[in-house]
Formats: sequence, structure tokens, C-alpha cells
Amino acid sequence: MLVNSGYTSSAVEKLNIQNMVKNHNLAQAIHNAAWGKTISFLSYKAESAGKKRYEVNPDNTTQECSSCHNIKRGKEKLTLKDRVYNCFVCGLVMDRDINASINILNRATLGQRGSHAQGENVRPQQEAVSRTENR
Repeated sequence: MLVNSGYTSSAVEKLNIQNMVKNHNLAQAIHNAAWGKTISFLSYKAESAGKKRYEVNPDNTTQECSSCHNIKRGKEKLTLKDRVYNCFVCGLVMDRDINASINILNRATLGQRGSHAQGENVRPQQEAVSRTENR
């Protein structure tokens, strides 16, 4: 289970499920997936285990390239049938859900000290300041 996996946090999109079910083509699938209950359960489990849970802005997580941050617009935009993200700017090709997951992770960890989201520890070096300076 995620709570016992060694991870210290989780991130999800902050979805407005009420607006999403207004699309009658998706409403049944959204209700069947029980997204609201899943997110509530994840929140409960994270809190009970002392883990952090982040909700990020869902805007363009699927349309944004996780490498160069170009956003697909107009005729370039992915539809629900498109399963592969292909960036015409930097050449990135990957599963659309993995690309979106990376974008969610990046948004959740933006500004977090010591984040390993990009591979190595990016903790900024602090300069030592003498207490006698500026007196």
C-alpha cells in the first residue's frame, strides 16, 4: 500500500468532479471510478500515517510537455483517444498518463527543498553570514 511504501507524500490533481460529470459522455465512468471516495480515502490514509498529500492545479497536466513545458493548443491538443504524448518542440515521446504524472509531481514538489524529483538533491547552498557584519 502507498502509505507503507516509504514515500513521504502523494500528489493528485484538484479535480472539480461536479463540473466533470456535466459531460454526459463521461459522467457514468466518473461515477463508476468513485474518484471523490478515492481521494478522500487517500487523504485519510496519508493523514493517519503522517504523510503529506498535495492537490495541484489540473490545468493542462495532459497537454503540457514534462520536459520543455510546451503546451499543446488548438489542433495539437490531445483527445481522450490519444494515448501517447509527442512533443513537437523537444521531441519527447511517452505515454500520456506518465507525462501527466510527471507534471503533477513537478507541480507538487515545486519549491520543496531537498526534492529528488529531477534525480539529484537540489537543496540550495546557504552562505554563512557573520553575525558581526552590518553592525
